Amino acid sequence: MVIGDENKPRVGALTISGNQVLHNKKYCVKTARLPFVQGSGILLPVTHDVGAGNSGRSSLSGGIVPFKSFVGAVDEKNRVDESWITANVPADLVSQNAAKGSNLFRGNLCRVSMPAGLC
Repeated sequence: MVIGDENKPRVGALTISGNQVLHNKKYCVKTARLPFVQGSGILLPVTHDVGAGNSGRSSLSGGIVPFKSFVGAVDEKNRVDESWITANVPADLVSQNAAKGSNLFRGNLCRVSMPAGLC
């Protein structure tokens, strides 16, 4: 998992491409900056990646999960292109905290998204 923070210089313009993240169910305890993490596939903008069989009950669980910062930075301008995302729990694509249309999802092979309609 890669997590950027809001310190300066800020993380930006990252590309994560061509990875396979499979069957992740490991549990990481809560810290002062993050809730507990379990079953997270990929948590950043991605292209041509595979995320399958990741499952957990964390707010960060799922196949590919763009997420807002826990200190206030917005969840926007994320792009998920042409990725194979399947059999993830609670969903293959999870984008719960973004304004509608602020993230781009195109050409992905997936079945279940939160909210519906991203696959």
